Amino acid sequence: MSAPDTAPTFITLWVVEDVTTYRIELVDVLDAEIDLHVSHAFETVEDMQTYIALQPEFVPPDMVLMDIGLPGIDGISATRVLTAQFPGIKVLMLTAYEEPDRIFSAIRAGAVGYIVKNMPIDQILSLTRQVAQGAFHVAAPIATRILDHFKGDPVIHLTPRESQVLAHLATGATQKRVAALLNISPDTVNNHVRNIFEKLSVNSAPGAIARAYQLGLL
Repeated sequence: MSAPDTAPTFITLWVVEDVTTYRIELVDVLDAEIDLHVSHAFETVEDMQTYIALQPEFVPPDMVLMDIGLPGIDGISATRVLTAQFPGIKVLMLTAYEEPDRIFSAIRAGAVGYIVKNMPIDQILSLTRQVAQGAFHVAAPIATRILDHFKGDPVIHLTPRESQVLAHLATGATQKRVAALLNISPDTVNNHVRNIFEKLSVNSAPGAIARAYQLGLL
């Protein structure tokens, strides 16, 4: 008797992008990968919000690729609301240019990284997978802005285990990899990450790492 079929495991993605040609191209590129699946693509944040509101039992995607400069509700404002309502969602910003000020604002709003739209396709795919697995992407100018933002904050203490988790995250390790390195469960790592975010008053891995460097915790 043959083994029962098992459903493939996808990283489920949404795309919110108002430029139709780029949105279609990006969806085609992502959906061509066996491990990635764009379940919905929206032109505006308002379209996305309407879709969510109409779902009787909303199941969020693993990640949203969000244009930073959208008409109506912009991507930064949408990220702030989305990550507050659904903490498990990872938001990866889409931007035409590497603008430190706007990307810094997006990271503060809860984004875990960004993609510059003219990046090579293989780099876009790599960053999408890395972020979905718990890594982050932030360049030096944005990290510097985050450090400057948190200057003068009071002393903060992390537990030894929280310090270990943060140190591994700072190397670019995913939460799954951190769990394996520390021989603890992914759920335990997730709990530590939440505690770290709360203590450091941040809501993203880039913010936590930058702030930890500023405070001498790394």
